[in-house]
Amino acid sequence: MKVAIKIKGTEYQLPEEANANQWSLISLLPSDRKHTIQTILDCSKMDLITLTEEEILQIYEFAMIPLKGLQEHGEPAITLQALEGLTFGQWCDADAMAHIDANVYIADIIEVITGKEAFEMPLSVAIPTLKLYLQWRQGVYEQYRGLFGLDDYDEGEEEGAAPDINRIWYNAIMLLADDNFSNVDIVTEKPYKAALNYMAYKKEKTQKEIEELKKIQKK
Repeated sequence: MKVAIKIKGTEYQLPEEANANQWSLISLLPSDRKHTIQTILDCSKMDLITLTEEEILQIYEFAMIPLKGLQEHGEPAITLQALEGLTFGQWCDADAMAHIDANVYIADIIEVITGKEAFEMPLSVAIPTLKLYLQWRQGVYEQYRGLFGLDDYDEGEEEGAAPDINRIWYNAIMLLADDNFSNVDIVTEKPYKAALNYMAYKKEKTQKEIEELKKIQKK
């Protein structure tokens, strides 16, 4: 059954359920009711300036109906087994976007990890897919605590500028590629776990060498 609302003489169809792309757009300005209305009703040119706050609120509540997918979750579009099969390139791309803003990049992240177009994916599928990925990603971070420096964080230390996560992963790729651009595709097609294992090994080896040097210097 189609549901519509008439605003200033123009009828706007209400989608049965919002999709990943709409959620991404809403996440850019989550507290802007007018932006949410225009995104859900697909009416970016709608003039809402002359409407009262009460009218805006009524339309907003109507427009929120398609966001039911936030509560009514279906099956994720990917499995844990499939996530374990990601390449290092997929890991880097998805992790960089999740680090910046997982909600804003929800469709892009899902496309990277599933290899399928996700902009039109219903929220009832997109949300659980993103949640499963984020839970799995956190597990990977815990598994490689030493590599990611999770134990090096000092609560009393002032936070500096946010790290450029894209540059960090690009540097990691180039490190594994021996600074040879022709090796980049070879590196990014490797299993993510193989790449992280090697990076963890190299970091641990370097740290041990530094400790040995310190011991020699103290003699």
